[in-house]
Amino acid sequence: MKHFGQYDMLDLTAEQRTKIETIHEEYEREFPPLMEKVMAVQMKKSERLIENLGPDQPLSSLNFEKEYKAEAEALIPLTQLHARVRAKILAVLTKEQTGRLEKILADAPKYLVERLGLNEKQDDSWKDSWKPGDPIPESFKKAPRKNFPAF
Repeated sequence: MKHFGQYDMLDLTAEQRTKIETIHEEYEREFPPLMEKVMAVQMKKSERLIENLGPDQPLSSLNFEKEYKAEAEALIPLTQLHARVRAKILAVLTKEQTGRLEKILADAPKYLVERLGLNEKQDDSWKDSWKPGDPIPESFKKAPRKNFPAF
């Protein structure tokens, strides 16, 4: 199964896997054009910065309000897509599987939560959340993923 490796730990039925794979395929079709729009807006912002910022000029001297607003507006459809995909996937899972997924995500080290885009605070606390030698969360030990050894 593509993406979301934690789904391999949920004992999905063949029907659930097929439904989730279909959801992922829809996502893969919808994501690129939305991301291209975001990147185009970011590129315009970068070009303006390069053109207008002098060598000793502080960044705060430029007003990027218009560019930041355009970037935020471009991100809205992308955020909505992620929310729709998550809702569709959760609708496929049983109550037990949803609970197990929530437990897996709750036990995940902060750096993994940040990487998956699940950190609503968007801070840097995840950088200190795991150190070599830290224990593996129990929910990660119980169900080895396909093609991976058990811990």
